[in-house]
Amino acid sequence: MNRLISCHESGNGGLPARAAVGAILSAVSTALLAGCWPACGPATGVVAHVIDGDTVELDNGTRVRLLSIDAPEADACWGAQSAAGAVSLLQGRKVALRYATECFDDYGRVLAHVIIDGKDASLLLASGGLACAWILQEDPDAPPVREAARQAARQGVGLWGECPDVPCRSN
Repeated sequence: MNRLISCHESGNGGLPARAAVGAILSAVSTALLAGCWPACGPATGVVAHVIDGDTVELDNGTRVRLLSIDAPEADACWGAQSAAGAVSLLQGRKVALRYATECFDDYGRVLAHVIIDGKDASLLLASGGLACAWILQEDPDAPPVREAARQAARQGVGLWGECPDVPCRSN
């Protein structure tokens, strides 16, 4: 019959087990305070393929859904332009990934802010009228993306000036 053994039954007062738990808690606390939790996927990568205006595939095969935006689908108004803008910005480039609270979407893609040359690609795409702000997770990077999309809409930039109906989800 299996039974649980308490730390005190280990013969040394449980100090190694307590030390291990303490080390784990310390590491998690440090990660949380440093803003690098959760570690949902790689910290960096090279964009091997742009799937569409809001999804890329890294050279290691990881599919990444850019946080805070929704781009028009390929067959929608401004879909081709959105994808071309993402290709121009990201294809073949080394990027950093910054994660929020949720790691994956319903399609198994990693959710992250894709950072290129120190700038959030979601912010750049939204400000260029290539994507709508679609905030699914509030995080420090989301409000600037929302404001950039609103500014693009006010100025009629990109899809905001070309499409009779908004071709992407926006909030």
